[in-house]
Amino acid sequence: MLVTGLFYQHVLLQVLCALAFYGEGSYRRIIGMMSSLNVSQGSVSNAVAEVTDALNHDKILARFIRFPRNPHGRAFLMARLVRSFLSPCCLEDWVIWE
Repeated sequence: MLVTGLFYQHVLLQVLCALAFYGEGSYRRIIGMMSSLNVSQGSVSNAVAEVTDALNHDKILARFIRFPRNPHGRAFLMARLVRSFLSPCCLEDWVIWE
């Protein structure tokens, strides 16, 4: 498949919209941030659905997305994350980032 500049820009915009939604949890701010691009809520919704479906593909999950399966693995990743740049305040199983 030949990837043209326009196709690449479309896919890039979809991924950026989805990442913004995952981080924000809402459509409103995303639409406001991208108002100069004339992105509608429906477009963001479609982008989130398509990117989420792509991320849930078996080959993507198997190769790139891994979750720790035991408490030791989770503790190791949390310690690595904290050492990197965050300071968590843990309350039972919930983590609140300060």
